[in-house]
Amino acid sequence: MILIRIKTYRFSKNVIDMIEDKKHVGIDDISVAVPKRYIDAEELAELRGVSPEKYTEGIGVKKIAILTDGESVVSLAADAIVDLIKKNNLQPNDIGRIYTATESSVDESKPLVCFALGRIEEELGDEYGYRFNHVQGLENKFACIGGSYSLYDTCNWILSGMNDGKYGIVVCADEARYDVCSSGEPTQGAGAVAMLVKDDPRLLNLDFRFLGVFTQNNNDFCRPFGKKTPIVNGELSNFSYLFAMRTAFDRFKEKYVNFIEDTDKNCQGSIKDDIGRDKQFINRFDYLVFHTPYPKITKHALAFLLRHELRGTERWKQICKELKIYDRVVNGDKIEDVFSNKELMDEDYSARKKLFDLPEFADLYKNKVESSLFAPTNIGNTYTASIFLSLSSMLEIEYQKKRLTEGNKIGFGAYGSGSGSLVFYGTLAEEYEAVVKNIGLIKKIEDREMLPISEYDENRRFLSKPC
Repeated sequence: MILIRIKTYRFSKNVIDMIEDKKHVGIDDISVAVPKRYIDAEELAELRGVSPEKYTEGIGVKKIAILTDGESVVSLAADAIVDLIKKNNLQPNDIGRIYTATESSVDESKPLVCFALGRIEEELGDEYGYRFNHVQGLENKFACIGGSYSLYDTCNWILSGMNDGKYGIVVCADEARYDVCSSGEPTQGAGAVAMLVKDDPRLLNLDFRFLGVFTQNNNDFCRPFGKKTPIVNGELSNFSYLFAMRTAFDRFKEKYVNFIEDTDKNCQGSIKDDIGRDKQFINRFDYLVFHTPYPKITKHALAFLLRHELRGTERWKQICKELKIYDRVVNGDKIEDVFSNKELMDEDYSARKKLFDLPEFADLYKNKVESSLFAPTNIGNTYTASIFLSLSSMLEIEYQKKRLTEGNKIGFGAYGSGSGSLVFYGTLAEEYEAVVKNIGLIKKIEDREMLPISEYDENRRFLSKPC
């Protein structure tokens, strides 16, 4: 077990005065784009001579989106933006910024946004009559967390008043491609998300006042210049994801609790107990959406957070006794130093696996996380777009179940290799229903065509090193 001591963060009185009257900014609408074809995970497993359950159960993926027939990260980004523009009847002058995030850059200098704008103008030029050359165009790179940072920056751009009344569009588009026969091959995928960001959004009010942040140099994943596929230390990357997100979560929690204590002088004791440092803070969220490189890691993320929250309570003592968990506390500041302790890593993994069988874990996972996994289970890894495709998945499925309610709190756990994590939250806005029923992610997934595994294998072997 690992104990991280987190410094307490307190707002100054001036900051509190400013944010008490904050205006609402967030996601007004979401559009998605996915490749037209996919491969079946069981067929891939059989082709590689491994048990299908290793992919479908161990990793949690069933279908893997594959770019074919002239599709690219550029076309996915453009398709998502065009869909967003048409759904909302946007005029070019309504838009002041298009912020793209990707780790699948097609050029070392020219940003993805320029490539995407070229395609958009070809499709919409005659209809709209003029170009988008007035918009701010940017590309953000920080592995998979780049999309969350782009959303954060664009919300701040609007809050600052520098947007001159215009809207922002945040676009996350990626292709996750790995060498054939590598451990990463079943975690491939591709997809894009475009989000309309504005004040008084219809879908989701985002609150970054308590943003939890973690950033540290780490060698878990990289793609050097000129290389088509990444270099990955899978075990280190998995632990880095958990370590970074838990630390960011702690920092979010500290800010949140301190803000309540500092500002709500009439706060009743029962409410303070509910958000206190010795209670399960994750119960403050109705839903949790994680960056999902593969679905099974979300179980480990929730187990990691739940254990961290329960430690020191009577319930945790009971769990350790019942499940025979050795609760070892280890101090450590650098991810790679902690990870180098093999004995600790084995104990840590074993403890997380045992927590999967806890009734309280199963309830939390089913009700707060599971519905977000439809997208990554049927698309695969989409890097920067992953967390927002998971959000779209959760919204559509929970809407179909009639479980969504205005004011629902959605917690976000973002991660990017290299490495960094952000923890923040949003609240469902009043007009969420009109937006959610038109996202259309599930239909786009269902309308795809399966790519014969032999055709996939032939194409990939030509582009990648042999097994």
